[in-house]
Amino acid sequence: MSLTTWFPNLSSGNYRITSNPDGGYNCVAWAAGESTRWWQPNAAYYWPLASIPDDEEPSVDHVVALFAHMGFETCPINDARGGYDRVAIYGERDRFTHAARQLDSGWWASKIGPDEDIEHKTLNVLEGDFYGEAKKVMRRSKLWASQNASQPT
Repeated sequence: MSLTTWFPNLSSGNYRITSNPDGGYNCVAWAAGESTRWWQPNAAYYWPLASIPDDEEPSVDHVVALFAHMGFETCPINDARGGYDRVAIYGERDRFTHAARQLDSGWWASKIGPDEDIEHKTLNVLEGDFYGEAKKVMRRSKLWASQNASQPT
């Protein structure tokens, strides 16, 4: 199925596919800068914080806590000041659906489940029935990231 079927706001000028499908990692791992394992907050997958019960849906708050653990803080969605790494957390009501990271170009990078990685011009091109909406944006100083690069996540 085409990405534009899932995300009707995507068009040829506002996104590009940057990888082949790969089920070895997901959007949370990708937003955190990793492409070697699937991150999900339950016992079956990697999660650097205490896992949630397997029968509980991951919430936006679970993912906010993860990125806070990695030095991120919430910021306004439209905050575009330089010197920060940014991640966006999508959801439907309180249920987590997706995470993306902002590139130095200002575009956003997303891993679409086990499918392709894409770069997209804005957060809203992925909003809709499939991912809901961008609920939170978090930032971390690039200086913090460089000073803590050797710290395990």
